[in-house]
Amino acid sequence: MPEGRLTSAELADRLGITEEWILSRTGIRERRQARADERLTDYATAAGAQALARAGVEAAELDLVIVATMTQDELTPNTAPLVAYALGANKAGAFDVGAACTAFLSGLALGAGQIEAVGGPGPARWSRLHHADHRL
Repeated sequence: MPEGRLTSAELADRLGITEEWILSRTGIRERRQARADERLTDYATAAGAQALARAGVEAAELDLVIVATMTQDELTPNTAPLVAYALGANKAGAFDVGAACTAFLSGLALGAGQIEAVGGPGPARWSRLHHADHRL
């Protein structure tokens, strides 16, 4: 997360309102602010690497990288392919979901849909591999 912080009190002073006005409507006491030289791609890559480490999954195992944001670094390329490349997810598809406030939920639904959409038979014919008279 960015080190820079903007408190609701500081924002209220800028806007000529009270901190309580902001808190009562948003519940937000402070926001993180990135410096001009910090890129969203770097933060997304760090978060992705941390998530993979916690899950014990290698980036090369990923099939899809979805980044849900309205604040990508560039118009093109999207952030997700840059993150996938930086993580080493070289075989993964990657795309951004730009849906403003609902981007995270939209990305989550799209990701779940990709898992659910992959289907088909998964048969096994154990008799080819194991004879009934043999012990496992």
